[in-house]
Amino acid sequence: MSNHKKTIRNLAIFLFSVGVLLGMFLAGVATWTDLEATFYGFGKVADNPLTTLRCPVLMTATETGIIRATLSNRSDLPVDAKVRVYISNPGLMRIVETITPLAPGETKKLEWTVTSEDVDFGNLILVKVLAFAYYKVPVREEWCGILVLNVPYLTGNQIFVSALVLGLLGMLIGIG
Repeated sequence: MSNHKKTIRNLAIFLFSVGVLLGMFLAGVATWTDLEATFYGFGKVADNPLTTLRCPVLMTATETGIIRATLSNRSDLPVDAKVRVYISNPGLMRIVETITPLAPGETKKLEWTVTSEDVDFGNLILVKVLAFAYYKVPVREEWCGILVLNVPYLTGNQIFVSALVLGLLGMLIGIG
């Protein structure tokens, strides 16, 4: 095998390895932060998950993150949906309560903000959203975690997308 082919082969292995490592980093961060949130001390109340909860995976210390959940009223009666959000904090946990009227058949997106002031354990924001029961809908809850990085000039979403694209490109070029 010539030196040129060995160099190309080694470069391909390197790029593939970097791609796999970036993919493992993103999957690990997403899994680890959510797992930390479940053990943070929020307590388990409901048996049903709030499947519409959305949190950013990564965030930088200078940006404001948005936690989202969607609630629907599939009944033929108006309801007042009550949601309680628990947000980590170095001191006392921050609790935000929201009561949202929902007309029959209506769906609403609710949003809450988190900032670097909510960071606990050095670089984690941990969140629990509890949606109380209303007509024909049981109590639901879900947890999520956000890794906060101290990276200037970028947002968490830019870091996430860049790592994802670089990881996929590294694997594809390495295989090619």
